[in-house]
Amino acid sequence: MILFKSCPRCSGDRVSESDAYGPYILCLVCGHMAYSESVNPVETARARKTG
Repeated sequence: MILFKSCPRCSGDRVSESDAYGPYILCLVCGHMAYSESVNPVETARARKTG
């Protein structure tokens, strides 16, 4: 999904993506990444290493 002019840094367009750590939103102009509050990539990575 494309979110037009929604980047908090540069007001650029963003897209929703996902990777091994979960979903995130990426700005196509400046590269700013935003994770959902319910998804913490650091905790997810730690859980995968220990589990």
